[in-house]
Amino acid sequence: MAWGGDLYRQCARHREWFANSLIINAREEGKGSQEAWQLSQCIQNQEFTRLVRNHSIDESRHSKMFVTLLNK
Repeated sequence: MAWGGDLYRQCARHREWFANSLIINAREEGKGSQEAWQLSQCIQNQEFTRLVRNHSIDESRHSKMFVTLLNK
C-alpha cells in the first residue's frame, strides 16, 4: 500500500481524528454534489445533463456514506 494509505490508517486509529475526517469528507462530497447539480442546469445537451446529474447523485451517496460511518 502507498504511504498515504498507511498514514491514513495510522491516523484513523484516533477516534476524534477519524470523526473529523468523516465530517470533512461528507461536507466536501455534499458540496461537490450541489455544484455538479448546479452545473447540470447550464448544460444544453440532454445526455451530458443526465450524466452530470448522475454524478451529482453519486457524490450525494458518498456524503451519506460518510455520515453513516460517523453514526456507527
